[in-house]
Amino acid sequence: MPAARAPIPVLWICGPGGVGKTTAGWQLYASLSAAGLAVGYADVDQLGICYPEPESDPGRSRMQARNLGAVVANARAAGAQCMIVSGVLDPARGVPAELIPAGTLTLARLSADLTEIVRRLARRSTGDELPQLVRVSAAEAAAMAASDLADVCLDTTNVPAAEVPALLRQRCQDWPGFSLAPGAARAAAAAAGP
Repeated sequence: MPAARAPIPVLWICGPGGVGKTTAGWQLYASLSAAGLAVGYADVDQLGICYPEPESDPGRSRMQARNLGAVVANARAAGAQCMIVSGVLDPARGVPAELIPAGTLTLARLSADLTEIVRRLARRSTGDELPQLVRVSAAEAAAMAASDLADVCLDTTNVPAAEVPALLRQRCQDWPGFSLAPGAARAAAAAAGP
């Protein structure tokens, strides 16, 4: 029987809509992958698509966490050394980390001032949905700012999107995923067998 595998480091980049979490997450994933690291990526917002939302899970945060737990476990089983995750989380409830046992979470919260959030949302949204997107993002931003969930916080207001990953690396320099040797987990997984 193969030995139990240790949890892999998961960097969850969170924040309200318009702060750049998906762009930064994908850029970090791409740079780690290009460096030879076996890294996975997941957009949590895609893991909770279910309408109508269950009454027992407002915001679908537990559903997202359960689904993320499965994605992380499968990525680890396939040899991933770490995971980059982007997406909104519920600042009132936090992350039900017990639903993600295959990963060790580090939360990095991105923020931006409301004027910048509105500008960014207006660039990617047209029509009648913009006022609703702004209301939701403003409420999420206020709730996140009032919480102490994040391990690291980074204001992206005056930061070009291409520079955010480097700033995240600086702020999250203790995240184990940034110090892994490329291919080490794959070699260990191959030695342990199926």
